[in-house]
Amino acid sequence: MSYLLKEGLTISVGMHYGKKIIIASDHRGFDSKIKLLEEMHKKGGLLEDALRFNNRFMTTDVGCHNDERCDYVDYVCQAASSVSNNWLESIGIAICGSGIGMSIAAAKFPRLYPARCLTVEDAVLSRKHNNSNFLCLSSSTENLKDIVSAWLFASFYESPEEEPYLRRFIKTLDIEKNQFK
Repeated sequence: MSYLLKEGLTISVGMHYGKKIIIASDHRGFDSKIKLLEEMHKKGGLLEDALRFNNRFMTTDVGCHNDERCDYVDYVCQAASSVSNNWLESIGIAICGSGIGMSIAAAKFPRLYPARCLTVEDAVLSRKHNNSNFLCLSSSTENLKDIVSAWLFASFYESPEEEPYLRRFIKTLDIEKNQFK
């Protein structure tokens, strides 16, 4: 985990490695979440990819825990609250039918920068340009593992050439600071 102190603000930079992953779903995202968690933890899986960075990810599944109909808000709020309270050490992943509802609810929490990503390119750009820390996914997306991997290993602010993205992110933090007084 790397941090940058700029204009009196602590900003998480680089990749998400070393951070705890809080994962949530509703009933429509449950099967996708289970498959993703299995992929992340199997030998040779996504989390093993982290070893090339001398790092391990830990995951916490806050629910739902079956495919019975439920309200996505109940589970995304658990994940979002956890990430919001530990925003320098944790990140979130949420899966529902579209990824939209999870993203809207997560955006209500301070220090959360959710991104609904449907492609690998979305995931990379949400990190490189916007420093997203809460990934929202659609259960109907085919390549969830690739999207999650791209998001986890994409970096925010790797060099001074990326100063415009940092400047824009700081402006976003200023908006948040003024709105959550």
